[in-house]
This record gives sequence, C-alpha cells and structure tokens, in this order.
Amino acid sequence: MTFVRERPEKFDLGRVVSRTVGAIQGNVAAYYALALVTVGLPTALLQMFRVGSLAHVEATSALAAAFSGAALLGGLVAIVAKAFCSCFLISGALAALEGRSLTIGEQVSRGLSFVLPVIGIQILSGLAMGATFVLLIVPGLIVMCMLSVAIPAEVAERTGVVGALSRSAVLTKGHRWSIFGLLVLYWVALVVVGAIVGLVVGMAFFGGVGKSYLTTDGSPLAYIGVIVMALVSAAYTMVSSVGLAALYAELRLVKEGPQTNSLAEVFA
Repeated sequence: MTFVRERPEKFDLGRVVSRTVGAIQGNVAAYYALALVTVGLPTALLQMFRVGSLAHVEATSALAAAFSGAALLGGLVAIVAKAFCSCFLISGALAALEGRSLTIGEQVSRGLSFVLPVIGIQILSGLAMGATFVLLIVPGLIVMCMLSVAIPAEVAERTGVVGALSRSAVLTKGHRWSIFGLLVLYWVALVVVGAIVGLVVGMAFFGGVGKSYLTTDGSPLAYIGVIVMALVSAAYTMVSSVGLAALYAELRLVKEGPQTNSLAEVFA
C-alpha cells in the first residue's frame, strides 16, 4: 500500500495524528454519517429503552429482567456495531491515506466483506486482553498495544482472524511504548472531553451534575440528552477508527517501506 513515497527513519506519533486529522478533514461528512448510523443510532435506541432504569429497576422482577436483558443486548449490539463501523471507516481511511476518496457506498460495499472476521478479531483480542488484565495490568496493556492494529491489518491485507492478530503483533514490535503513549493521549482527551460533555448534558437534560440516562427521572429532556450523547459517541468512534488506520499505515511504512500494492488491488 503506497502511503508515501519514502520510508521514514523512525515511528512518529505526530505523523499519525496529522494523518488522522487530514483523513477526517477531507471526508468528515461521510465518516461521521457512517459512525452515526452504525454506532450512534443503535446506542441511542438502547439507551432510550433504559432511561431511568436504575430509578425503577426494583419496581417489579419483570422490569429488572427486562433491563438486565437490555444491558446484555446492548453489549452484543456494541460489538456488532463497532465491527460494522470499523470496517466502513477503516476502508475509507486507508484509501484517503493513499490520496483516494471513496464514496459512502464504496466504503460500505468494501467494508461488508470484513465484518465477520472483524467481529472474530474483537472477540479474541478482547478475551486475550481480559485474561491478561486479570493477572496484572502491565501484561494487559502490552497485549492491548500488541493487537492494536489487527483490524486495519485484516481490512488492508485480508489475513484472516488469527493472521490479523499475528500481523499486528509483528507490526507493533519495537514500537509498543510509542503506541501506548498515543493511546494515553487519546484516553486523556477522551476523559477531558467526556467529563465536560457529561457535566453539560447532565445539568441540561438529566436533572443535575452526576446524573445520567440511567438515573434520570425519565422526563422528555432525558431523551434529548441521550441523542446528544449518541452524537458525541459517533464522533469518538470516527476519530478512533480513522486513527487506527493511520497508526497501521505508519507502522507498516516504518517497518516495510512504501508498498507496491494499492488499495484497489487489495479490494479487487
């Protein structure tokens, strides 16, 4: 894949951030629309069902069971929704990093073929990280960095589930501290922005500071708050998906130099 003409001497976090911003700037409408439909909409619908659930969950055993079922369904929907969103956005972002622009239809049609493998990658990587986090935090962080570009590796190279995990481990070797630093920067930004948004939305729509859609009284304003949070969640997902594509591009370029195969050949 030809991301640039020359092979850089070392991994550069600034270049990853710059490419992420550049790819989003040129395709923000398409990327955000896809993130909104695949992640924002299902999240909003499930949260609307659970508005005020903590305030009413003890009312009847039937309600308690319904809300527990909704929580489980929400987890499953999140996995599937993230898979669709990752496939669509990473397909588009990899093309953008080559200087090409895909329409929404092209991103969807090309991304659909990767949904099942990506779900498998999410499950296996989640189990691996969960198992290592149970033992110690540090091994869990190492595994997380090691498998961070498995999804873009699958989308770009069609390696299969196990092959994508192995490919990510190879590409990230020697750069995991840098990747960890990048993830920390993203988390800090996420926490800061999330705290500000949560404070404003809690006060404006959920009834006060510290309130959420789970603890609100179920007023009509709460449903508006859920929609606002879904809009913000879609933006988070857009940035993280495009960022993973840019990270993969940087790692592959540093490790292997400019590639001869283009995105068109990958999807042929």
